[in-house]
Amino acid sequence: MNELAKAAATAVEGGNILAKIAREAVGNGEYLSIDDLIAKYPEGVTVNGAFQVNIKGKHLPALTFEENPRQHFYAVAGDLGKIWQSWVDYFCGDESKVVEYLKKKPVKLKVWRVPSSAGKKAYTKAAVVND
Repeated sequence: MNELAKAAATAVEGGNILAKIAREAVGNGEYLSIDDLIAKYPEGVTVNGAFQVNIKGKHLPALTFEENPRQHFYAVAGDLGKIWQSWVDYFCGDESKVVEYLKKKPVKLKVWRVPSSAGKKAYTKAAVVND
C-alpha cells in the first residue's frame, strides 16, 4: 500500500477531526468533503491548482477548483488518489510541475461514490471529463 493510499485510509477513518485540522492548516481556505463535493458539483469540478497539507505527519494533496476558489478537497480517496499519482508520475515525481500545468490547463474531474459489493462502504470513483 503506497503512502497516499495509507493517507486516504487515515482520512476516511479520521472524519471530522481531519477536516478540522485541514481547515486550520490552510487558514482561510475551506475544506470540502468528498460527499459535499459530489452533492454541490454533480457534473464535476475544474481542477486548477494543488497544494500539500501536512496532517498528523502525512502529506496530503489538496486540489483547488475554479467553481469555488476558496474551497479545496483531498486527492487521496479511491480514483482521486490514482489520478493525482498518475499526474505526479507523468512529471517524474515533481509535484510543482503538476501545479504549473493545472494553472495553465485546468482539468475537469467528475467524482461519485459506488457502494461496495457488501454494501458496507462506498468507494470514491473519479474520471477526467472531456469538455
